Amino acid sequence: MIRFGFRFIGFWFLAAALVALVIDGTKSIADSELVTTPLAGYFLQVSPTTLQRLEFGVQNNLGSPWLWDNVFVSLLSWPAFVVLAIIGFLFMLIGRRRKRRD
Repeated sequence: MIRFGFRFIGFWFLAAALVALVIDGTKSIADSELVTTPLAGYFLQVSPTTLQRLEFGVQNNLGSPWLWDNVFVSLLSWPAFVVLAIIGFLFMLIGRRRKRRD
């Protein structure tokens, strides 16, 4: 049951990655150049306060401004479809069915 939950969440992340890829693709076709939207761009469009809370939580609760500056800021600057696809594949990998040995 837990593996199913991981696979289910993984499929949703992969679906979100596909949607982000289609959005970037249509923008690229319209502008006649490659356009990628960073993950932070979607965060700012959907809920700017969530991004601020995430920054505050990482810096204060994890006790490391270095972690925010070097890890999270770089991940938020990556294209959204790449980050969502990586997360989706990780969830799918965790939830995969194990092969039985005969």
